[in-house]
Amino acid sequence: MKKRISFLLETLALLALLFSLCGISASASEVSPSVSVSSENTSEVKATASTTYSGTCGTNLTWSLDTTTGVLKIRGSGKMYNYEPSSVLWDPYSLSIKSVEIENGVTSIDSDAFYKCSNLASIEIPYSVTSIGECAFSYHRSLKSIVVDENNPKYKSIDGNLYSKDGKILIQYAIGESNTSFTIPEGVTSIGKDAFSSCDSLTSITIPDSVTSIGSGAFSDCGSLESVYISDIASWCGIEFGNDSANPLYYAENLYLNNTLITDLVIPDGVTRISDFAFCDCDSLTSMEIPDSVTSIGASAFLWCDSLTRVTFGENSQLTSIGEMAFSQCGSLTSVTIPNSVTSIGDSAFNSSGDIQENHKKTENSLQMIV
Repeated sequence: MKKRISFLLETLALLALLFSLCGISASASEVSPSVSVSSENTSEVKATASTTYSGTCGTNLTWSLDTTTGVLKIRGSGKMYNYEPSSVLWDPYSLSIKSVEIENGVTSIDSDAFYKCSNLASIEIPYSVTSIGECAFSYHRSLKSIVVDENNPKYKSIDGNLYSKDGKILIQYAIGESNTSFTIPEGVTSIGKDAFSSCDSLTSITIPDSVTSIGSGAFSDCGSLESVYISDIASWCGIEFGNDSANPLYYAENLYLNNTLITDLVIPDGVTRISDFAFCDCDSLTSMEIPDSVTSIGASAFLWCDSLTRVTFGENSQLTSIGEMAFSQCGSLTSVTIPNSVTSIGDSAFNSSGDIQENHKKTENSLQMIV
């Protein structure tokens, strides 16, 4: 018995030594580890025996996390600290966070506040929050509900998704939802950066004519997407895509116009520009007619259109520029006659497109890509 008691005492002494070496003071009821964060946001995290951690996250803000329930509560007034990824004080316990409750009085949510909180399923935003950092809720694969107080002057939620108050910006889709299809509401003009990123469930998306811009990475890692539905090709040609994965075709590859799969595309007369990445990765596209009114074709506009075999221009084409990589990697495209009005062709515009080489043969009215 004495040996056991002695062993226990030695063990406790060893643990006490280890705690002291790690900068952690321990008592029967409280542990207060020292946490290193950015100089602006330095504070102490306290942990109680009931697995509740707490600290400060703003000049007048405190937070507490009960790892048993998974509820993170943020209380106080004013704005949240600006954090670098992984420096937020609850980061070591991020996988324990299942829901976030923000008290009225908090005015901002930092971009990286919930970085790596992959089990976060719901968040409640009070009417006092008037600033939400870019991509604040991106990559949260379990996120099923974003609830905004109806009196909030800047934001609102529709079916658990986050929008600007006027409904014109879709800021964040609740990517943990199990829905396989989603229709973006008419009137939305902008889709935020990474808004649908890492959404595994969606197989189809419908985008209204009102959308004019889609932020970079909006559909990145949406590997289940198979189809994109639109109702106006002229509007689609004018959307400003932040990068290739801002376009849902990056994964879907099939574009439907009024529920009909687009294979032979005729760009309507009156369209003046085909934007960057507009038809990037559109494998359903096999041929295309571009009207006289088009004056420019954007960078990567038809990048990786593997099935595209024919591109024709109007007899009186006003086309002046073809952006870099516009028709790059179009493996089935072997010949393109370019209007004589073209004065600028970007780098690698036809790179690896069938047997097309990057040089031009001038004829009376056109430049022809030489096979």
